[in-house]
Amino acid sequence: MRALVYLMCRVQFYVAGTAVDLGLPAAMAYALADQIHMGLLDAAREHLQRFGDSGLASRFVLDHPDFEKWQPDWADLAARAGEPHDEDAWSANLDKLMGWES
Repeated sequence: MRALVYLMCRVQFYVAGTAVDLGLPAAMAYALADQIHMGLLDAAREHLQRFGDSGLASRFVLDHPDFEKWQPDWADLAARAGEPHDEDAWSANLDKLMGWES
C-alpha cells in the first residue's frame, strides 16, 4: 500500500517534468499528467475494490502530506518550455481535448 501511495503522490510530478523535457508544450504536459494520474487512481480504486476498501486510494492520496509537496511546479515547467504560465488555459484545453466542453 505504501508503494501505491508513493506512486500516486508523485506521478503528476514525474509525468509533467518528463513531458516538458521531451519537448511537449506545457498544455500537453498538463493534460498528460492529469489523465495519467486519474487513470492510475481509477486502477488503484478498482484493485482496492476487488481486494479491500475502494475509497482507500482516494483518501490516502488526496489527504497524504506528500500529495501537495509533489505537485508539479507549473510555473517552472512553463518557463522551461518557454511558454507563459496559464493553468486556466491548460485546463480549458484539457476539457476541449477530452470533449468535456459545455
